[in-house]
Amino acid sequence: MAGRLTEYIMKRQSNSGKITIGVSSCLLGIKSRYSGTHKRDSYIADTLGEYVRFIPICPELEAGMGVPREAVRLEGSSDKPRLIGIESGTDWTDTMNNLAEWRTEQFRKFNLSGFILKNNSPSCGPERVPVFPKKGRVKRNGRGLFANALLKRHPLLPVADEAMFKDSEFRDNFVERVFAYSRLQKFLSGRFNYNRARNFHDSHRLFIRAHSIKHLHILDKMTLQIMKYNPARFCDNYGRLFMEGIKIRSTVSKNYAVLDGAATLLKKDLAPREWNYISEIIKDYRYGLVPLAVPLTEIGQLVRSLNLPDLSGRVYLFPHPAETALKRSNW
Repeated sequence: MAGRLTEYIMKRQSNSGKITIGVSSCLLGIKSRYSGTHKRDSYIADTLGEYVRFIPICPELEAGMGVPREAVRLEGSSDKPRLIGIESGTDWTDTMNNLAEWRTEQFRKFNLSGFILKNNSPSCGPERVPVFPKKGRVKRNGRGLFANALLKRHPLLPVADEAMFKDSEFRDNFVERVFAYSRLQKFLSGRFNYNRARNFHDSHRLFIRAHSIKHLHILDKMTLQIMKYNPARFCDNYGRLFMEGIKIRSTVSKNYAVLDGAATLLKKDLAPREWNYISEIIKDYRYGLVPLAVPLTEIGQLVRSLNLPDLSGRVYLFPHPAETALKRSNW
């Protein structure tokens, strides 16, 4: 059965250039849980699903446990738990670990840009999964066996569980990271040259600044000194620091600083009336009267009309349309 569900769903989805996200199949409404039910999440299945291509997986089903099946849980130590059938005591640990190693390696061919997992699952939960020790109280410090293999094999991949999506700020950050990781993958998979690396960084400077000025300074320095690095070392270090930096959530004050800086570059090319209009929109965002998409759209239109090289092609001002639509859905 391993992989059949994934291949079936892929045949039904369009390869229309959408980015690809892995997902626990029960979150899409597929009845793959131990009880023969699902845990469909409307935001993931409907809102996010309109703009991305899903690769669904149920590790327990693919490991041969069937549906319905005996419930399993993590037992033993949190660092090396065993996956045990609650009633029969069947040990599924080696089977699940082998499946997880093979499946997470196979995911490389799909160019995944993110993964959404089922929370609390002994196979899929990325954090705070209950672990039942031989003695003492249950500890919520475990990680599902499949999730553990996924995070080890793809350490830069944006990963979340569906419970995290209840926080709209987290959803925005996850969406940003998914699209950013997709762009990073394209850069890293292409033929390396120093100009391509500089161009990638220049196009993302405002975007990084909106998340972490500390990481921007480090990446600025790396890019300025790029000739000191061999390509593999530069790509490894840049990719890790890039994803680490943008994982830090942007805030209104950070975005305001970036918008204000961009508007300042526009000032010399605008009539006083236009400048006042842009300034007011940025202030409206600062005080929570309009979403971020409003000043971004207005500034982006001016940059296009004026053909300003200092701001043209900046990812922060010209995000992917799907990213913009998904972030608007959180407003």
